[in-house]
Order: sequence, then structure tokens, then C-alpha cells
Amino acid sequence: MSTTNHPSKEQTRIWLQQRQKSRLPPPSPAETRMQLGWKLIGSESKKAA
Repeated sequence: MSTTNHPSKEQTRIWLQQRQKSRLPPPSPAETRMQLGWKLIGSESKKAA
């Protein structure tokens, strides 16, 4: 079974503040997850270990 690793609320708030200041178009969902360290943890990561 897979679980999800979420960033803390504080990390998300900081990221959103930085995004608002940059005035660039929003990144793709994949880029957002990478920047926040939000990833799926499951059987794939266990196989690599």
C-alpha cells in the first residue's frame, strides 16, 4: 500500500509566499510536488531499498 509524504503547513506557506513574489506563471503539478518534497511512498521505493 502506498502512502503520501506531505510538506508541513509552514513549508507550504513559505513556498506560496515565494511563488507570489516571483510573478511567474504557476509551475506544473509535478514541479510543485518536487519543490515541496511531496511524493508518493510505496512499493516502488521499497523495491529500490
